[in-house]
Amino acid sequence: MKVLLTGSSGMLGTALTKWLVRQGYPVVKLVRRPVKDKICEVFWDPVKKEVDHSKLLDFDAVIHLAGENVASGLWTSGKKKKIMDSRVQSTEFLVEMIDKMAVKPKVFISASGINVYGNNSSEDEPFSEKSPALGKDYLSEVVKKWEAAAKPLKMKGIRTCHLRLGAVLSPTGGLLKKVLPIFKFGAGGRLGSGKQMMSWIDLEDAVGSVWHCLQTEEIEGAVNLVAPECVSNKAFTKALAKAVGMPAIIPTPEFILSGFLGDMAECLMLSSIKCAPLKLVENGYQFKYPTLRESLNFQLKSEVPEDVVASTAEEEQPEAEPK
Repeated sequence: MKVLLTGSSGMLGTALTKWLVRQGYPVVKLVRRPVKDKICEVFWDPVKKEVDHSKLLDFDAVIHLAGENVASGLWTSGKKKKIMDSRVQSTEFLVEMIDKMAVKPKVFISASGINVYGNNSSEDEPFSEKSPALGKDYLSEVVKKWEAAAKPLKMKGIRTCHLRLGAVLSPTGGLLKKVLPIFKFGAGGRLGSGKQMMSWIDLEDAVGSVWHCLQTEEIEGAVNLVAPECVSNKAFTKALAKAVGMPAIIPTPEFILSGFLGDMAECLMLSSIKCAPLKLVENGYQFKYPTLRESLNFQLKSEVPEDVVASTAEEEQPEAEPK
């Protein structure tokens, strides 16, 4: 299987590329910088719609992971435009590129996000791929337009998967890389009330899930790339503090986050999204790290105790009414 890949320099793209190469799959990367490897790289510019179509031959799969980093820099109007355009325009251009290929790929897999569902709480049933897309925040609108841009491929009979990703856990990037220095310094703490639910996935399982989607023809449409265990921000904070052996007693109040970061805080830090990987489980994917404890212990080489998340959940239970 020959794979055309965007976003190869990101955390997931880097790990996925290594995995595919180990499996013997040739990977050609679409890059925005000058080409360093004329065999394995092709320059493209989705804004100017520039690419050498003569080099886009005989791909079995196209995997689209490119997009402006949502967690870097303040969400100014210019930043928001970059977040939206980098996802929608690039997908639209990929659709045009695929349309010009003499031999079409069998599958198109694109990153997406769980914000599309909106918010729920620990007491609610988790969102599955069958749940309606009722999200109304900025990232929800990005995801809706992002996924809609790929619809022409589905209409042409190309199997299309939208990877609705939770927070991907790895010290090499994403959430963990940003908060680890803070927690190691002993300055970590819950965000806001800490009750907001966090859907996450270990990087190893994120790569494994993409591989599973490539191999499993029955999987198409939305796919929740999240672990079976969803935790509150308070539980995540407690587990991470245990993993680094430091206290986490400095909470960040909601009004500070909202006041300084606005929509960014609401979408990335204070939203409560409890999801379940229904489609992956129903199609036989076996998670390597289904619990937060297992993921942190693997990624950080730590020894988080088995009851740390459970004990946090018990602390958050409302007290019984006196009789």
